[in-house]
Amino acid sequence: MNPAPQTSPLHQLNRFLTLAFFTLSGLLMLLSATSYAAEDISQEPEHQSHQTMNSNENIAEAPASYAIIINKVKDNGSQKEVTFSLENQADQAPLTLDDLAEVHTKKLHLLIINEALDDYHHIHPEAKSTPGQYSFSFTPKPNAHYKMWVDITPKTTNQQSYLMTDLITGTEAAKPTEKLALRSTVYPYSFALSFDKKVITAGAPVMGKIVVRDLKQRPIKSLEPVMGAFAHIVAFSADFKTINHAHPMGAEPKTDQDRGGPTLEFHYEPTHPGFVKLFAQVKINGQDVVVPFGFFVK
Repeated sequence: MNPAPQTSPLHQLNRFLTLAFFTLSGLLMLLSATSYAAEDISQEPEHQSHQTMNSNENIAEAPASYAIIINKVKDNGSQKEVTFSLENQADQAPLTLDDLAEVHTKKLHLLIINEALDDYHHIHPEAKSTPGQYSFSFTPKPNAHYKMWVDITPKTTNQQSYLMTDLITGTEAAKPTEKLALRSTVYPYSFALSFDKKVITAGAPVMGKIVVRDLKQRPIKSLEPVMGAFAHIVAFSADFKTINHAHPMGAEPKTDQDRGGPTLEFHYEPTHPGFVKLFAQVKINGQDVVVPFGFFVK
């Protein structure tokens, strides 16, 4: 038997370096894959947070798919009795309650405001016997001009839509009082509005915060559910065309016994500059409370 060939020290060194090179390369590839996976995982909460913030909607014009028709506005003392119809513009088919999904405990939400932006109503109409026809009553200010936004989510699209129309054409032109008002008192409670930026800029998102206290500045932690949320926050621009609708961040109430407060945080993204009138609707001790604020967008 021939003896095994002798390996020179130089040859052994080359083999060692080659083995070390491939071992190091494998480790680097493993570390790179681990880092990539960790990066994907770390980005997931950010994506979820963004989805949570999408409770905010900018609303400017009625979508072309549906139409709202004011059928009748009848005087009943100081009240107005309004009948209107909803239809699909493509074929004029009536839009009934069966065609609509329930959102925040109702299938239809009406957001009504006068031109002076100081008389806000959130109303839920009743369906009439005629398919696609609805009615409601409210008490407007005398001679004031009102607009109405109808908040619907058709089942065919599962997308929230807002239809805007002139509700009452007033005989007196009015402009809103453009005054900064970040604090408001609705007896016996006080409300403070703030934003995470000193200057609110059109097209730039900000976080808003409303803190609810009693008149002795003690925090109110007993906000009750109102239409499936602890607050409904609606901002009207002075152009009398654009509104912004938001709900508080965080978990929504699941039962009538759930309570919220004292802090209500919400996402807000204005579309253009100017004065904004904001209303926060909350429920305390069984009573609906509507709180007005005013601020400016640059």
